[in-house]
Amino acid sequence: MSKLISYLSGIIDGEGSIMIRKAYNRKGCVNPTYSPRISLKMNNEIIPRLLKQIFGGNYYKCKQIYQSRSGFKYNSIMHCYNVEHKKAFSLVHKIMPYIIVKKEQAKLVLQLQNLKKHTDREGRNGKSGGIPYSKEYINKLEYLWLQNKYLN
Repeated sequence: MSKLISYLSGIIDGEGSIMIRKAYNRKGCVNPTYSPRISLKMNNEIIPRLLKQIFGGNYYKCKQIYQSRSGFKYNSIMHCYNVEHKKAFSLVHKIMPYIIVKKEQAKLVLQLQNLKKHTDREGRNGKSGGIPYSKEYINKLEYLWLQNKYLN
């Protein structure tokens, strides 16, 4: 199993994306949400399906429009995988020993997890009726998000 995880880690490291996502998508949310997200798009469905089977998350197909230098456009079906929140934290822990290129992005995701663990214990969840985050805490989250954005 460790050989398979190292193989899949290499594919995520080379072709995937490890990021911190920022959103204000919940009605009545006092705070922005910062969550980890790992995603991958490929022409072949085998690897995205395998990632879903082993690590959980989502597999779906999406159309991708490409344009060549001559201006000719064509559609291609892409096979997509993504995982967010707790499953993404778990995935990063499992692939961390094997990744090289996206090591810094993964470290930022783990720092986000440590910050969230501390805050979740205090009951500050950002939901409607939740206690607003402190300015200092928001600044730490924003710093991690900006660092990750810069690396990507």
